[in-house]
Amino acid sequence: MGVPYLIRVLNVTFIQHIKKTLPTIRSNILNIIQAKEYEMSQYGDLGIDLTDKQAKGFLILSLVSKFANAYSEMISKNLK
Repeated sequence: MGVPYLIRVLNVTFIQHIKKTLPTIRSNILNIIQAKEYEMSQYGDLGIDLTDKQAKGFLILSLVSKFANAYSEMISKNLK
């Protein structure tokens, strides 16, 4: 038996574990991607090229503006 046998047994066990858990990991990743895509859709249709620096600046400015407006509305509602 010895070390070569141990290597084979551990490799088989490891491969079986990977085959057993890989579908769950894939499913979790797909669920996370779907949740993030939904979250991004809540920000609205961007329709801009994010490789352009000016477009990135516009995106950040619009997101900050939306946040500031929502925050201002929340404070106004709490003061009433």
